[in-house]
Amino acid sequence: MPYTKKEMQLYKCHKEVRAQRIVRVRRVGYYGPGKWTGADIFLDNGACVLVDAAWMDRNPKVAEGGYFVEYQQPDFYTAYSPSAPFLTGYTLVSTDHKERIREEKQELDARLGKLRQFIASGLMYEVVPDEGEQELLETQLRHMSAYSNVLALRL
Repeated sequence: MPYTKKEMQLYKCHKEVRAQRIVRVRRVGYYGPGKWTGADIFLDNGACVLVDAAWMDRNPKVAEGGYFVEYQQPDFYTAYSPSAPFLTGYTLVSTDHKERIREEKQELDARLGKLRQFIASGLMYEVVPDEGEQELLETQLRHMSAYSNVLALRL
């Protein structure tokens, strides 16, 4: 469908999913070109998932090395994702609380560094001319610094 090329809005994925890498796909019940009655999908955690023909029709390119993905929201469903798009779109969530704190501190410190640079460069005074807003940004900087220090103590 032709359309006028214009800058489109940028979106960031924020879904949480459950997923496992596929190590083997055993298709069953061939009934036409690219048509199967189902498949046994073996995952790298030792599980085997049995999928039906409807799933295979929705995910015809399922292959070893990709990911079997369970989406929780808005409605539970499963799908196949090739490895590269999956790994660039999702980050593994650690179940270790110290690791989660470490990740949170890294994200906070990155934002803190950008805010510090924004204020120190003097750009804040050009972009945010309102003195009340400037004071709020400086207050935000102090609180973010304090929060980072608390996270460091928890590690």
